[in-house]
Amino acid sequence: MPVARKDLPEKLPKYWELMYPVLMTVHALGDISERNEILDHAIASLDLPDVYLEFEYATDNVVRSRCKFALSYNKMGGVLESPRRAHFQLTELGREIVGLEEIEARDRLRILNQEVLVAARARSKAKKAKKAKKAKKAKKAKKAKEGNGGSHGGDTP
Repeated sequence: MPVARKDLPEKLPKYWELMYPVLMTVHALGDISERNEILDHAIASLDLPDVYLEFEYATDNVVRSRCKFALSYNKMGGVLESPRRAHFQLTELGREIVGLEEIEARDRLRILNQEVLVAARARSKAKKAKKAKKAKKAKKAKKAKEGNGGSHGGDTP
């Protein structure tokens, strides 16, 4: 049964808390792994209470959805790469982070996550600014066209 985000338990891991277990799952599976295999193994490794695994959004299981986000953010952060659709492998940075103590690895992933979020906000802001500039230019052109009565050079009979 679908549940509203506000009704989820506080202790249910957020996607950024799942970045490390997902990364370690890719490492444990070795070489190139398929997304669903990674998700299944990562979820099993979490050892969550069964009730947490029953929560559903309208279209997906909550924990699975959050693991998908963790997988995506690991990729955007440069610790995973996707050599082909729905397949993932560690990058050099990913192998470096896997070699760290867990606390330090989680800290590095948290920093990478923040960098990804900052970059996404900057792209969004730039996109909005570009759209606003384009709208302003179109408005100015429309106003100029209306200002000269829509004529084409004054050769009206």
